[in-house]
Amino acid sequence: MKEAKLVKKMKRLLRRANIPKWLHHFGPKMYEFWQHVLVLWIRQACKGSSYRRIVNILRELGFAVPSYSAVCKTNKKAAHIMKKIFQQTCPQGQVVVASIDATTLSRTNPSWHYIKRIGREKPVQRPLKLSQVIDTGRKKILALRVRARPRHDTQDVRYLLKRMVSPKILVADKGYDA
Repeated sequence: MKEAKLVKKMKRLLRRANIPKWLHHFGPKMYEFWQHVLVLWIRQACKGSSYRRIVNILRELGFAVPSYSAVCKTNKKAAHIMKKIFQQTCPQGQVVVASIDATTLSRTNPSWHYIKRIGREKPVQRPLKLSQVIDTGRKKILALRVRARPRHDTQDVRYLLKRMVSPKILVADKGYDA
């Protein structure tokens, strides 16, 4: 059976980022790291779906994937690994024109069980702040930063520019005049 394009791409990115085949040194070697990442990527694409639902769908489609609790634990542990994978998707070489901007993302579908447990009537909706630099020629993300609390756009410029190749021209909106 031929592997799907998504699985091939994922394995290639993990190899380029020098990520080990297994996340744990000891323990049982039942599922490779790419199988955990597959569930995380599909969950990201299906916004609002739970780990349990995504695992069930993938198993019905014939994929061998770990349990939803194992994927949830992987998501908590593997933030630094995801950064390495993201760096492999960033274009290498000279960037002519780059654009920097920020936006807010709403947090949706809070757990009513959790809201009830902490004694709130309804959820507090604090949006996430996403700042990013994009190569306008290739339409690729060069650097990004997510904040849990709102900050001014200029707070993230230094952080973003340290983590990317310097462009010849950097285009920004009025919020970056300061």
